[in-house]
Amino acid sequence: MADPFRVIEGGLGEAGLRLENKHGGGNSGGMDPLAARVDALDKRVDRIETRLDKLEDRLRGVETGIGEIKGKLDGIASQIGTLERTTGQMIAKLPSWWQMPTVVGGTAAVVILLLALAKKYGLTF
Repeated sequence: MADPFRVIEGGLGEAGLRLENKHGGGNSGGMDPLAARVDALDKRVDRIETRLDKLEDRLRGVETGIGEIKGKLDGIASQIGTLERTTGQMIAKLPSWWQMPTVVGGTAAVVILLLALAKKYGLTF
């Protein structure tokens, strides 16, 4: 660490030297410089720990949000499975020449349903 005073030539006394205060404080309050540095380090560590605690709380909120999203996606997956089974049963009962237009219409309906669910739950593609 630099000395808080510097020597100026042509000053006091026979030696022609005087000291100028560099406004660094120069007073450790009677503390050993090493103890002062340890205290400053402890304060910084305390601030970092406080910030980490806040970050940990925020991450818990994110984990909760991810769990909710996962639950919603599981619900959507089960709804799609039900829709596929129902659509398959309906198509199987139709005459053969109606099956292709019904499959195309059913696919369009599934896409529309997926987009509606995505909008409802705030998901984007």
